[in-house]
Formats: sequence, structure tokens, C-alpha cells
Amino acid sequence: MERFRFLKTKEKREARHGLVQFFEALFMNLSSGFELSYAWRETLSILSKELPPFLSKELELVESESFSVLLDKLGSSYSSVEHRIWFQTISELYQSGAGLTEAVRGVALTLRKEHERDLENHIRALPTKLNVCMLLFFLPPTLAVLFFPLLLEILKAF
Repeated sequence: MERFRFLKTKEKREARHGLVQFFEALFMNLSSGFELSYAWRETLSILSKELPPFLSKELELVESESFSVLLDKLGSSYSSVEHRIWFQTISELYQSGAGLTEAVRGVALTLRKEHERDLENHIRALPTKLNVCMLLFFLPPTLAVLFFPLLLEILKAF
């Protein structure tokens, strides 16, 4: 179940963004007063087309298992090791009967900040990548267009 580890960086970013969307929508359902298991199902049904396919399959509740079993399973074997802590926390709060609205909101905010930091690091690296592309692909043709007429004039002069 360590699928997340083998994903490319872009796919990991998309999976984390999907998880952020899921937790934000779950928070909205919980703050509306719905119980967690119902809010979970509704959130998945609403976001099923928006989430990456493996993520929605992983978060899906199988009819034969209880909701606490799903949370325990996600807390112990979710494909992203660094995100298992969020499912473990929600599972413990759910089993203790504590309020989940603020916890889910905190998870969503933390994942959103993590996603933003990752995107900022990616954007910082773009100018370097763009410079390499420009040097390799745009500079030679530009120089040829600029200096070709000059070379023709020099050849005519000799």
C-alpha cells in the first residue's frame, strides 16, 4: 500500500491537493452539523470526479466494514506515510466521541499550508529551468536570424 512513495512529484502534489479538497469539504459538512460517517460519504460522492482515482478509492468506505475500521485502516496503512497521522488523529477523536469539526479544519489548513510551501519551492525552481530552455531552444535560432543577414553582407563584400 506504499503507492504514494512511487508517485512522481506532480502526482504527489495532485494527491495532496485532492486530500486538501477532501478535508475542506469534510469540514464544511461537519460544521453544518452532519455526523462524520455521513459527512465522509457525502464528501466522497461530491468530490468523486475531482479527486485522483486512487485517492477516492482509498478513502472509500466499504459497505461491509464499519467507519471506525476504515479510519483505523487509513491511520495504519494510508499510502502516504506523512499523512497517516491525520487519519490516526481523526480515528482517535472519533472513537473517543470528541468533536471533530475543529480537528478536521486544522488538518485541512495544515495540508493546505504544506501544499502551498511545496508549490512555492516548485515555482522558485522554474526560472532556472526556463533559462536553460531559453538558452538551448530560443537563443540559437534568434542569433541565426540576427546574424545571418550580417554574414550575407560580409560574404558579398569579399
